[in-house]
Amino acid sequence: MTMEHRSLVKEGSKMESREESEVSKPKWRDKKAAETLIGLIEGLRIKPDSSASGRSIYVLKGGQVQFYDASRIRDYFALLREYVKFNEEVPFPLRENFISEAIAKAGAQGELIAKQISDFIRHQEKEYLSQDRSFYTLASKITLVGLESTRTFSTGNATIKIRKDLPRKIAKHYDFDQAKSASPDHEGADFAWVLVEVKERCIYSAAATALKELDYWIALLNITLNHNLSRESFGRPEPINRLRKHHYHSLHLPSGEKATRDYWYEVRHPSNGNVLFYDDSLKDLFAHQRKLHKLIIKCGQKNFFSKIFSRYCDALETNDLNKSFLELWGVLEAITQTKNSSYETTIQRAKFIYAENSMEMVDLKLRVLREKRNMVIHDGEGILDGERFIFILLAIIHENIRIQMAFYNKGYTPSDYLRLVELPALKNDARQMESDLLEKKNDLKMYFKVKLK
Repeated sequence: MTMEHRSLVKEGSKMESREESEVSKPKWRDKKAAETLIGLIEGLRIKPDSSASGRSIYVLKGGQVQFYDASRIRDYFALLREYVKFNEEVPFPLRENFISEAIAKAGAQGELIAKQISDFIRHQEKEYLSQDRSFYTLASKITLVGLESTRTFSTGNATIKIRKDLPRKIAKHYDFDQAKSASPDHEGADFAWVLVEVKERCIYSAAATALKELDYWIALLNITLNHNLSRESFGRPEPINRLRKHHYHSLHLPSGEKATRDYWYEVRHPSNGNVLFYDDSLKDLFAHQRKLHKLIIKCGQKNFFSKIFSRYCDALETNDLNKSFLELWGVLEAITQTKNSSYETTIQRAKFIYAENSMEMVDLKLRVLREKRNMVIHDGEGILDGERFIFILLAIIHENIRIQMAFYNKGYTPSDYLRLVELPALKNDARQMESDLLEKKNDLKMYFKVKLK
């Protein structure tokens, strides 16, 4: 067993013990809404003695064959899935399967009841989480040219290897024709191969984890490459990230055989664009990448930054500037933890980290960026001079990431950060707040002195 295998086994055992203690009943996010949907599904059931002619039939097997009108049932399944509080370790493709099987089992016992369905889902979830993990390898390419030798990087949840070619055992089973058909432009390029090894329970979890860890690794490089970057494109712009994922991803077993006939495809990623060339400066960049990774691991916020970096990659691997801009605003909301808050909260938190003499200008920029975001969302308009505004937003995101990394490495947490940014942004206001609190403290001392007597 290699050192990488031992590392992943150790990490996997930690995750398993943690999951066993965290498994809880999947509660309905909104029980009333779930019961309404279950009632609608019940209404689609076709009784054995009724005619089903002219109707599309959806068949469920749960001890007995059950027939449902297929006209809306898949929509109801998808909606019901959103009201189940699944354990985050259950992969998305399995969730609707769990619901379908739970409804089939509940239906076999009579009328559909929310509690029964919840119990069946809980049982399936528990069975899934008790499964052993196995090794899988995601094989793909990245837009890196001129690699001299294999490089290996461990993210903690995956081992990533960048190679000039595929190992024989994987090349023997890799579907080159399928890959060429899916991405003809990329197949002709001399891009480096990337192998992402993970330890997961099923192909869906394996692919999701591998792609998330690959995004994390790519983002650590691109954040440095994109720092203080600015450009002005003429004609159709290229993606901002120079290092990007290939369109086509194939999942393999340790033997090299394909884990599934399915493949994963990045449908919106363009074939054209700048690439990254392997040279001495890139060797320094790899060293800086490892330094950033160590800082993130040291502060214990890998999961927090991993989610942000995955969205960062998605935003900057497309040449659609409107999409890039909207998704970057989502990254800003994620790093400031303002997903369900107002725009005003996002602006206040994003500018909080800046020096007082810069805060007014940052506030102005953020308000213009917010207006541009609303224009795209609500009016369906493209952003004139969009590339310039993307780089303005990118600079604010980079600064927030830098400051938060430093903040968390002092032993603080994202919850501490939320409490911090709720305080006044200006020092004079903070001192006035401190003075008011001291006065209140003295008032409380007097209150308790009097009340106790």
